[in-house]
Amino acid sequence: MATFYQVSEMDIPELARFLSEANVGEVDLQKQYQYFVVAKDDEGEIIGTIGLIPVENSGLLRSFVISPAFPAEKISELVQYMVLVAKSRELSSIYLVTEKQSSLAFFEAFGFERKENIAQGIKSSPHVEKLIQQENRWFMQKIL
Repeated sequence: MATFYQVSEMDIPELARFLSEANVGEVDLQKQYQYFVVAKDDEGEIIGTIGLIPVENSGLLRSFVISPAFPAEKISELVQYMVLVAKSRELSSIYLVTEKQSSLAFFEAFGFERKENIAQGIKSSPHVEKLIQQENRWFMQKIL
C-alpha cells in the first residue's frame, strides 16, 4: 500500500535522507518542500517522491524517485498527485527534461508534450543548464 502526502516541514529530514540515498543532486528542500509529494508505506516510511522546482510561474519536474518497495501500479497516482499540487500552487505549466527516450511515452500519457523551445527561466535553471548541451535529451511540457 502507498499513501500520498504533500510534504510538510516535518518531512524535510526524512525526504533529504531518501533523496541522498538515491544519489539525487542537490535540492533546496528548505525553500521548495511545499512542491514535493511523497508516498509512504504502511509503516510510514518514504518509498517514493516527486517534486517540482518553481521557476517563475512554471515548475520543473525534479527528484522523481521510487524505491523497489513502491507498487508499480501506483506510479500514475504519484504523478497525478504532483500535478494537483502544481495546480494548487497556481503554476501554469510543468516542464521536464529527460535523457531516457523510454520515458517519453510515459509522460505523454499524462499530457506532456515534447518541446524544442522552452521558457527562458527553465532553460537557465542549473539542472537544465547541465543537460541542455547534450544530444540525447528531450524537453517536455504540460500546460495546467
